[in-house]
Amino acid sequence: MLKLIVILLAGILLCCQSAKMQAGPIGAQKSSNSKSLLGYLYQTSNMLNCYFTLEKNVLREPDALGRDIDIAYTKRPATVIAFVKNLQSLQTTYIVAIDQRNPRIIHLIDGHLATEKNYVLSQRVNFVYSGKLNGIPDKLGQELSNRIQKKNEFVNGAEIIVDDNLTEVAVNAKNVPVRNILTDCVPLRNYDRLLWTAETYRSEGTTKTRICYSGEASLKRN
Repeated sequence: MLKLIVILLAGILLCCQSAKMQAGPIGAQKSSNSKSLLGYLYQTSNMLNCYFTLEKNVLREPDALGRDIDIAYTKRPATVIAFVKNLQSLQTTYIVAIDQRNPRIIHLIDGHLATEKNYVLSQRVNFVYSGKLNGIPDKLGQELSNRIQKKNEFVNGAEIIVDDNLTEVAVNAKNVPVRNILTDCVPLRNYDRLLWTAETYRSEGTTKTRICYSGEASLKRN
């Protein structure tokens, strides 16, 4: 009888230890795989060798980019199209779309801005330019009532991205959306996965947009 009790107690102890071992990794996995949306964008674009742009509305708070998502339960996409579907399923304030000219580029556009009739990045213009990449916004601003201009730096989480004043480009576009003008001329080779960031705000009764190019990834990320 005593031997039977000892065997039963040993069995209960073994079950408890097994349950702890199973519960431990699940909790740890959920914590270690928790990542901000921006972090998820960088991680997956690196994996798929694609790029993205961000069009933020600074009047919206809080910004969905800083929101934590549990990527442990987010299916790893095998293609850019699957990546876009993943992002769309997260139900953020952003509209997610693949670039019409380059399927390796994803645009995240604030939903309110995307539906705004006079949103400057959706405007079509003729544009000729040769010079530094970060000179494009100010040059566009001269033709668009100063509604777009460059921004010298952008805070990306704990990192400060300084506007790209090194890359030389030439642009000759006819009846092209501003979004494409900003994007098409960026040399993707060795460039940061986040090509550029746009911040739209209201000033003197009108909306204005500031653009910051990220620059070469080798200058910022190991």
